Amino acid sequence: MMMMKFQDLYVDPADVAKFQHEIEKKGSVRDHEAKLLKKGGKVMQCLLIATQKRAEDGTITGYQGIVRDITAQKAMEEALRESEKRYKELSITDDLTGLFNQRHFYNQLRAEIDRISVTSIRWPSCC
Repeated sequence: MMMMKFQDLYVDPADVAKFQHEIEKKGSVRDHEAKLLKKGGKVMQCLLIATQKRAEDGTITGYQGIVRDITAQKAMEEALRESEKRYKELSITDDLTGLFNQRHFYNQLRAEIDRISVTSIRWPSCC
């Protein structure tokens, strides 16, 4: 990897431009998320920490940094989001019929009454 161009590792060319813009603006990046290609072409989600390497005249000669593979963490986060979505759905619907349950009905009713109460109270202009 040391002799490769970093642009060749990116899955999405737009991510390369985003990385370059950020590092040129700040001189370094920390916790920059990107999808990179592993050996064999497998995609991994990564966090990058990088700084610019400069020559004595100030020109950028390359980048130096650390790449951390967070693919497993991202997969767990997605599984957790899906689980939360499913449990929320189960908590407001009847398992047998698939219809909303009483708790959901009363919560929606309360929200609608509150909404109507706030928006529909209008005092007569004569008073």
